[in-house]
Amino acid sequence: MTLLCVSTISFAQKSKKTERPNVLLLMTDEHSPQVLGSYGDEIIKTPNLDAIAGEGIKFTSAYCQNPVCVPSRVSLLTGRMSSHLKVFGNSNILAASTYTMADAFSQAGYNTEWVGKEHWLTPGYELGFGRLNEERNIEAKTRTKEEKVFHKKLGRSPQDATISTFDKKNSKDYVTAEYAVKFLKQQKKSENPFFLGVSFVRPHFPYEVQQEFYDLYKGKLKNPEVTKGMIANLSTTSQKEREQYKLSEMTEEQIQKAREIYYGMVTYVDEMIGLVLDELDKQGLRENTIILYTSDHGDLIGEHGLWYKNSFYEGSVGVPFIWSYPKALPTNKTITAPVMNMDIFPTLAEMCNISIPQNLGGSSMVSLMKGKNKGKNRVAISENYRRGAGAFMVRKGNWKYCWYEDSKAQLFNLNKDPKELNDLIANPEYANVVKELNAIAMENYIEKSEAPQKKKTDKKKTKKKKNKKD
Repeated sequence: MTLLCVSTISFAQKSKKTERPNVLLLMTDEHSPQVLGSYGDEIIKTPNLDAIAGEGIKFTSAYCQNPVCVPSRVSLLTGRMSSHLKVFGNSNILAASTYTMADAFSQAGYNTEWVGKEHWLTPGYELGFGRLNEERNIEAKTRTKEEKVFHKKLGRSPQDATISTFDKKNSKDYVTAEYAVKFLKQQKKSENPFFLGVSFVRPHFPYEVQQEFYDLYKGKLKNPEVTKGMIANLSTTSQKEREQYKLSEMTEEQIQKAREIYYGMVTYVDEMIGLVLDELDKQGLRENTIILYTSDHGDLIGEHGLWYKNSFYEGSVGVPFIWSYPKALPTNKTITAPVMNMDIFPTLAEMCNISIPQNLGGSSMVSLMKGKNKGKNRVAISENYRRGAGAFMVRKGNWKYCWYEDSKAQLFNLNKDPKELNDLIANPEYANVVKELNAIAMENYIEKSEAPQKKKTDKKKTKKKKNKKD
């Protein structure tokens, strides 16, 4: 079963109005879908994201295509598995000639911009966006010097989670929000619709946040239970990373503080998103704007004895996925069918009546969102290449199958076992389920031998080189 987008149905033509909707794509880095009020967390404070969910649709089984920054972002932007574009990890560069979602919207007459974190290792303006982010980057270098120094001293470890000493307005994310506001102020007078991507860094490590946000969660969080059985069932790669980052040596106090800091970062970025949404309202643009929120991957924040992303557990490979457009979509709706970030490109194309290439890896979710189908046969996939070993995940219905080149496979029934504690891979009762999901994994998996090897000496040359074949 190869996952392809076969056609585009005109969403806009079905409406009496010919006016195309605007698009506001809000994105964060490393946001676990479980740490959101609208997703059931009773402690986290995320009023702005929760409001979007209330005015739209939240998907509770959404996935990134690789729980690592660069390949995940490449996949979202192109609507294709990043491995098919030879982007396997954070050191691989997306060819500037690759057709992207930005190309599709700019060619359709949209004012197309991206502000904030890109992390495609290719400038956004070479991938179809405008050049506003260049201005933002220049200002960020001046405004965020204190933040940069603080991060360099702090490092990435959750063991070192701490309170920030710099003003929240002098962070990269605050500058990003300001430039998003600047862009929106210019759009009211424009005759063209807009596509704006706003990408924040937090809650990505290092684990730091200002006192006001930390105080919201100090002493209020419980540490996740981690058993010997959980550790034993980790993939070989995850066990090695647990050792590398000395996660097994973390004290209960360190785990609790790091989780509190992480929660604070989520609330901070929710506040930044609020600034953007407020401006959208001020400019009278909200009614005709599709708003969607996602992340490039999650963070396990101590679950299964792991931190960061990199794994196929829900807190890492899962992403928050919220869509709001009351003008044409249901409100306050929850969808449990599997979906993925690769579905964004074809879905927006259908909603905005834009032609798209036929080789996309995802499929439009419009009929699913409008209740015309239940998504019974939808499949979400993800891949990962770390420490010389490949891995692939398939989610279909209640089943989640994880195949590892260097470890035994895993099978979970997420309906009965949402915390992924009961691995059913050895149970002969589910042999047919394993066979079906393994076939999907192997059809879409790119062999490790086909993955380019990292060459440090060629890094600078590779950045300048453009592949005209893609």
